[in-house]
Amino acid sequence: MNIKAFFIVSLFFVSNFFFAQKDKIIITMQQETSNNINLDFGYLKTNFRSLDWAPILKKRIINTYKGVPVHDSINYYNYFDYASQASYDYYKKNENNKEKFIKYITERKIDTLKLSKKPLVQGMIAIIGFYKDKQFIIADLNRNEDFSDDYKYEFNINFRENPDTESINKLVISQYSYESYVDNNIFTYTRNIVIFPDLTQPYSLDKKELEYSSRFIYKDYWKGEMKFSNRFYEFYYQCRDNDFGAFYVKPKLVSFSKNDEVLNNQYMHYTKDTINIEGFDYKIDSVNRKISKLYLTKLEATTKKYGNIIGKYINQLFLKDLENNTFSINQILKEKKYTLIEFWGTWCGPCIEMTPKLIDLDKNNKDLLNIISIANDENMDVVKNYVKKKNITWKNGFVDINAKKRDPILKGLNIIQFPTFILVNRKGKILHRGGPESFDQMLKEIK
Repeated sequence: MNIKAFFIVSLFFVSNFFFAQKDKIIITMQQETSNNINLDFGYLKTNFRSLDWAPILKKRIINTYKGVPVHDSINYYNYFDYASQASYDYYKKNENNKEKFIKYITERKIDTLKLSKKPLVQGMIAIIGFYKDKQFIIADLNRNEDFSDDYKYEFNINFRENPDTESINKLVISQYSYESYVDNNIFTYTRNIVIFPDLTQPYSLDKKELEYSSRFIYKDYWKGEMKFSNRFYEFYYQCRDNDFGAFYVKPKLVSFSKNDEVLNNQYMHYTKDTINIEGFDYKIDSVNRKISKLYLTKLEATTKKYGNIIGKYINQLFLKDLENNTFSINQILKEKKYTLIEFWGTWCGPCIEMTPKLIDLDKNNKDLLNIISIANDENMDVVKNYVKKKNITWKNGFVDINAKKRDPILKGLNIIQFPTFILVNRKGKILHRGGPESFDQMLKEIK
């Protein structure tokens, strides 16, 4: 090949490389700790599990761990970031029953060939107990098999009844590290956590387990920002590792709520989701192992106006009412200046507490406002009886909580917490989105 031809071919490959890369966006991310932002990627609300599942391991821990306070009430618990790996590691150390292990991996269809051959440094052993009117939790976070040099979380016995966000944010933050195994490589993450008792966990526990039920949550996230057109956008990543987490994307000028998770979660996305920023669509590709870089791909320009966050328009939606008849939500929007869409369930305590407020809202704003309540429930008759008992006269819809696939309305409007309130105008534009904490703020929109 002559020099001229070589130059032309080289230029072709170089120009195509830059053309292929020009729509790749790289955002630098940094780890931060804050009690002022309430992000709630629900999978990171972790629960301690009784060590009764591994009696051999439990016996060894009782006999060898130091610094255990002298109280008859103490029980032993554990948490593992990667439970399958932990079960495998303890099985190889003969501290996990063989029959139970085989049953565990068979039921969950776990391929042990995809697990790390080297045991992962992960998880924590904790002791939970009571004395007088106090409950305490100590976790061996440095894994030295000695509780005496770990922080002792102490709580009044009534703390566990309703551990609200404000109380949790006042707790001491502890450091916790663990290893992750992905693509035949091991990587270490160091995190900030708080530990607390919680009787409100949504799991079926026996009386003893419920009495001791406790959890920890991560109090950190990774954050970056970038300018798009004339506005800066912030990117948050809350996660277990670079392969399991949620992204929050919002304009920098828009503030997160300190208390309202529903309001904040409208900005939540996942890997491979498409997000719209300043009229352009971007795909969230991935984050690197260190979570120091977030990668986006810019897609074709769009004039997309539909979505599920404030400022977007809800798409055409159809729903079943309590008589199993189909109706159009968008048709109801046209009837009045505003429509409030409520997502609730008869099983949801905070939802039930909001019923009197909704009744007053309907009574005092009949000329301005429609209300549509959408129950995500097991039994339509239970919902009908509740509506009749409370003399609720506005439109009610029903979504089966036991449906195998997530309902398109819940998925399309990103409903992941209950209750969620969405206020729209007659054109379907979302004016407010939030939970009970920002309900009074939403009322200011109704004029």
